[in-house]
Amino acid sequence: MSAAKKRTRANGEGTIFKNRNRWTVACYDIHGIRRTQSFKKKLEAETWLVEQVTARKRFKGTYVVNPKQTVEEYLNIWLPTQRHLIRPNSTKFYSSTIKNLIVPYIGSIPASQLSPAAIKKLLNTLADKGYGHGSIIGVIRTLSKAYADGLQNHEQVHNPAEGVRMLSMKPKISQAIPSEDLTKLYRAAQESPFDLARLMIGAELGFRPSEITGLKWTDLYRIGDDWLITVERQVQRVKGQPLHFAPTKTSSSAAKPLTERQISILHAHKRHQALNKARWVEDNDVLFPNSIGRLRDETLDKEWMKQLCDRAGVKRYTRYQLRKSCFTNFLRGADLGTTKAFSGHTSTKTLEDHYITPESSAVREAAKRAEAALLKEQERQDKKAI
Repeated sequence: MSAAKKRTRANGEGTIFKNRNRWTVACYDIHGIRRTQSFKKKLEAETWLVEQVTARKRFKGTYVVNPKQTVEEYLNIWLPTQRHLIRPNSTKFYSSTIKNLIVPYIGSIPASQLSPAAIKKLLNTLADKGYGHGSIIGVIRTLSKAYADGLQNHEQVHNPAEGVRMLSMKPKISQAIPSEDLTKLYRAAQESPFDLARLMIGAELGFRPSEITGLKWTDLYRIGDDWLITVERQVQRVKGQPLHFAPTKTSSSAAKPLTERQISILHAHKRHQALNKARWVEDNDVLFPNSIGRLRDETLDKEWMKQLCDRAGVKRYTRYQLRKSCFTNFLRGADLGTTKAFSGHTSTKTLEDHYITPESSAVREAAKRAEAALLKEQERQDKKAI
């Protein structure tokens, strides 16, 4: 009787060999990296090898460099690697989400063992605590981005956020300022050239607040008889650094034309600004500096809006609502395509869903016109039938 032949493994199935008193297993994982593990018993070695090969065939991995690393540790190591890859505002958003919404709840879980079920539980917990759409979807995006990078860098073997669905909740979208209250804001702003110019830029040109504080007088220019203004930068704050100029959120949009009234408001503001330069400590040539000429920060600009609302006797609106008012009002005199070009958006859907707020009076008038047209058509059909 011939001796049984020793089973040989096919290419890619790995190898098992005895090394002194232990059985060593070697195989390649999904990333093409050779992994080794040793066991006391051959059966344990064979079982482990089958698991690795099966996982690889299913396009999954099972090996992580640091299996004891927690979610908190992994995210705090991952975030600094993004500092030159994403915008400072995005870094700030990720940092806040990690610190306040992820770490307190799932930070102690081993990073390699975080499951979709644990993330879903976290989302429901946050919703029960009253967190809104933006906060909850931010958790999904942060985890998804961090683990996707981990997969790419062979630091993680799965992305637990992949396939996790957003909860059934709608984002809270702020509305444009009603025309009656906007009129009151303009009346209150007439008291100060600064206030009127700052309000006009926000409510009629629709620049983002950080872009407005980054506007320089050199951004205003004249071609023939026409005045134009363009956005080239924004003011930004990064933790540990002073306020500074940074690129805009989107690529520079086309210059916006200014009416005679608008340029007159800006020139009046510039003349008034010149009278106050004696107490400035620096001059950055910006339209809206702080009281000593330095760049105006977000807190000061928010306070300006709050005080203007209080003086006008209206509810406290946000600076961003001025931007929405701009595009809503612009649409009254232009079609949607022209409004999109003016706003700088690439999608009319984004404009319609998030920026255009029809006035209730405008909707009412449109309903009356629709009713009149319907009745007129019915009357025409009745006469035709006689």
